[in-house]
Amino acid sequence: MHKIKGYTGGVFDLLHEGHLNLLRRARKLCDYLVVGIQADEEVIKMKPKPILNTQERVRQMEAIGIADEVIVYYDCQKPDALKKVKPDVFIHGLDWEDQTDRSEVLKYMEEHNIKKVLLPRTEGISTSEILKRIKNDR
Repeated sequence: MHKIKGYTGGVFDLLHEGHLNLLRRARKLCDYLVVGIQADEEVIKMKPKPILNTQERVRQMEAIGIADEVIVYYDCQKPDALKKVKPDVFIHGLDWEDQTDRSEVLKYMEEHNIKKVLLPRTEGISTSEILKRIKNDR
């Protein structure tokens, strides 16, 4: 029997309920879940520098025990992580396609029959929201 391999990736800085909801839903969609953590040097090309560095975020993801495997990935506009993982299903938040140019990744997914599942975000929580709370409460 073929086991379904799933992949999701993100920054996963200041792990919160929204991240956990995505990860739990992703876990239910596959038999083996690989979670990619985007490297600091790539994150800062699109967003502010993460609070936790790459290795801290990797260790945090490993510690919660949802992922079967945690990897570091770099360019989110290239399908390098998908080439490495070879998933059957790609799982991400609904905003994934709108964040940056995903055309190469989408083309790779189509050519390799990788199913794309985009899940709704958890309302009212994000790393940006947490940072605003910290700033306003201090």
